[in-house]
Amino acid sequence: MTDKYVNYWATVANRLSPNKYVVGFDPLNEPLPAWTGIMQAIYEITFGHYDSTELTPLYTKVFEKYMDANKENLMFFEPGQFPDTLPIGPEG
Repeated sequence: MTDKYVNYWATVANRLSPNKYVVGFDPLNEPLPAWTGIMQAIYEITFGHYDSTELTPLYTKVFEKYMDANKENLMFFEPGQFPDTLPIGPEG
């Protein structure tokens, strides 16, 4: 599934990079983990875990495709919204 998502963004970047009105790309808006069970939820509720183990590798692959399309492309990205935004988390 990840490969298809990365290839999608490669296609988008290749198509839109020449457009002078495109400022940059944001591959995910307010990303959240997809919990498939209680054990995965417990595993991912650790602060920063989702960002470091799932988002960062995905963002790295997508960013490489942006750079392949045009070295001047910008990538905007967001950290996971949960659990880092809980009142007891790093921001609380």
